[in-house]
Amino acid sequence: MPTGIASPSIRSTRSWPRIHSNGCAASVASSSPARATRMCRGISAGRWRAAWKRRWRGRKLFTGAAPASASSNSRACRRIRIARPKERLMLTGKTAIVTGGARGIGAGIARVLASQGAQVAVLDLDGAEAEKTAAALAVPGLAVACDVAIEAETAKAVRSVVERFGGLDILVNNAGVGRGASDPNVPRAARGSLGSGAMSGAQWDEYLSQNLRTTFVTTAAGLAALKARGGGAIVNIASIAGLVASPRLPAYAAAKAGVISLTKSLALEYAPHDIRVNAICPGFLWTRAWEGLAEAIKLDTPDFAALDARGVFLEVVKRGVPLGREQTPDDIGQLTAFLASDAARNITGQWIAVDGGITLRQA
Repeated sequence: MPTGIASPSIRSTRSWPRIHSNGCAASVASSSPARATRMCRGISAGRWRAAWKRRWRGRKLFTGAAPASASSNSRACRRIRIARPKERLMLTGKTAIVTGGARGIGAGIARVLASQGAQVAVLDLDGAEAEKTAAALAVPGLAVACDVAIEAETAKAVRSVVERFGGLDILVNNAGVGRGASDPNVPRAARGSLGSGAMSGAQWDEYLSQNLRTTFVTTAAGLAALKARGGGAIVNIASIAGLVASPRLPAYAAAKAGVISLTKSLALEYAPHDIRVNAICPGFLWTRAWEGLAEAIKLDTPDFAALDARGVFLEVVKRGVPLGREQTPDDIGQLTAFLASDAARNITGQWIAVDGGITLRQA
């Protein structure tokens, strides 16, 4: 007979633990922390005894004597911990590259992917900031300083990631630029000097290079590694500017619309290799660009005059976002993690707006 029972009798109800009026059994201790027995208030004596009988067969469950009072029994119940199966993270065992991952949306994506178990490589022009972001991740990450608009640098960076982690499963194309009035999150009230009439050819080329070419170059560099894994996921960060028309955003809007179109084309081309390609279109996020944009918005909206930059941003969100709240880097990161996971294994060639409903008003 297993040891640790207060009374040698199993058949007699006298051997059951004392049941107090609050429904809890007396003092109970598990034979193993991993098999701790849950005890809850409100369980009747009959149900508790029946549960004991079911769990008794072939194992030692209970030790110790009954406490002297119901209050001490309640304290014993509170001390018991319920053993639950360890939650499996969505991206355990996977390796991800996040371009432009040192700060902002990229850092939020890297943070969420790591929290879901992925090993994350942060690629960014700012190597020092990339190091800080990688060091702060839940799973130790890798920082690589490179310009993902340059093919040789990007290919070398991808090789270093594959050598470090043994492969590549997830590629997040987040790198891009959006300055001043060309920021994708600028409301229509904003005014700037980069409209189509003032933009030079060099500026146009820069915006397309930093927002569209980067996606092409990094994808080309990572495809071989994704194929070697037998498949994977590519998530391109586009913008709502690529979905709806906005004044003074010609180059940025064209580049992000190009990212969405490229996403669909790549999804079809690489589906036979089990490589899924999707795009996310962020809405209004608080970025450094808003520091300067706030002043321009104040010129068109006098009732914003007394607000600081953050206040202007929040007021724009309140008036322009149906859900009435700003989007955050972690919002984008959560969707990225889902699209990169096996839970989204049948989702490809799609764009999803994370904008609180902004695009609904302009559909």
